[in-house]
Amino acid sequence: MLMEKVLKSKYYSLIVMAIIFVFWLLCYLQYDKVSRVASSYLITIESIELTIIGLICAFLLIKYQDLFYVVPWITYTPFVFARPFTSQTIPYALIIAGALLFIGLIIHIIRFKPKFTIGSNFAGLALLAVALVLGGINTKQTFLGEQILFTSIAAVGLIAIYVLFVSMLDVPFRTLAHLINYLGILLCLEVVCSINHSADPLSFLIYKNIGVGWGISNNIAIIMLMTFPISAYLAVKSKGPKVVLYVFTGYAQVMTIILTYSRGAIAALIIGGVATIIIGIIKSLSEERSTYLPHIISMGAFVLITSVVLMWFVNTKNENLVVYAEGFKNNISNLNLTTFNGRTDIYEHCIEEFKNNMLFGKGLYAPFFDNSFTGGYQWGHSTVIHTMYTMGLVGLLALAFHMAQKYLNLFLRPNIEKIFIAIGFLTSGLYGLVDVSYYFINYMVVLIMILVCLEKTIKESFDII
Repeated sequence: MLMEKVLKSKYYSLIVMAIIFVFWLLCYLQYDKVSRVASSYLITIESIELTIIGLICAFLLIKYQDLFYVVPWITYTPFVFARPFTSQTIPYALIIAGALLFIGLIIHIIRFKPKFTIGSNFAGLALLAVALVLGGINTKQTFLGEQILFTSIAAVGLIAIYVLFVSMLDVPFRTLAHLINYLGILLCLEVVCSINHSADPLSFLIYKNIGVGWGISNNIAIIMLMTFPISAYLAVKSKGPKVVLYVFTGYAQVMTIILTYSRGAIAALIIGGVATIIIGIIKSLSEERSTYLPHIISMGAFVLITSVVLMWFVNTKNENLVVYAEGFKNNISNLNLTTFNGRTDIYEHCIEEFKNNMLFGKGLYAPFFDNSFTGGYQWGHSTVIHTMYTMGLVGLLALAFHMAQKYLNLFLRPNIEKIFIAIGFLTSGLYGLVDVSYYFINYMVVLIMILVCLEKTIKESFDII
């Protein structure tokens, strides 16, 4: 049957990624980036797309026992949104899609009767979920009831999906690697389209204006810091022309991260990139191959291309490129060590609020209503500080336990697959020290899906080199 052939195809995740990109593009072309108002036409298209995604997921869950068929849809759907929204302005169609997914999961459980296991990362994720719900519980804020309802749905939903999928999935690491690699490609495509669709692409680049709807430059960068090492892994483990393809996809992701002008991400990229290259070279030399020519040619070609472009860029007389070069230099070098580019005021405010609500914090919704300071929602610009602010000591302890469990699972019985995943986690986590990674829903969905698919690999141990 054609459908089963597609579902079992090694290109299935690529097909889903392409559909999600087309869905995103159809809406993005309709979104007014100046007024930031979604037209009724855009909302209609978005609603149709989300309903289609929900129906597909429900159908796949009801008909097939293999849960991986819905994994690409769950992983990529957070990146389909061409306009920003909050938990208070959530599209109704997303609620419908979520309800369809929930119904599909319930029927799937009844029909296939899975034997539940909790998974290697359950304890840390569960503690983090509890801390999220308890955040601000000791305050008397007017939004407390709404906050508890929303965080409970989000926390229980993610944990339930983690437990169910861990119990029923048996995913080879290479399948997971392709899933992550295609996510990196999806983000590259969205960034290129956002630049190309702007009224003035040069000005768009100069002033760090990249926004793709679901997130801005910093959000894009923090996800791609997790994806680019996996392209390197695929290059290392491949032979022939495929090596060039994977080196190119990794190279494209690195260049996209640089284009975000996110200084913290670029600094983390340098550290993670060096580690990726060193481990990649060591592993490539240890592999039994008839030739290393594709690796040498592809890596050398991209180094040469980059060198030539940079030399031309530095010496160009083109007026527009000179302006861009100056803008790029100013954006990258514009680091105020006194205010840490406005972060010190945010950090001081969050720490002060933490002192006043030390045990449970002020709650996840607090930044929405803290208008006396920000006029709107304000991320803590650090995963640790945002956790302190919103979840207090309980949240910090839960986050520490989760992190310890996550990395111990990767390093206690290390193999090359776990090492490359760890580089992605550590690189995005390093950037998370000066920006928020956790609690950003796109990041959390990707994290949960990676941890679910990684379960089989966690239990395995091979030689590192």
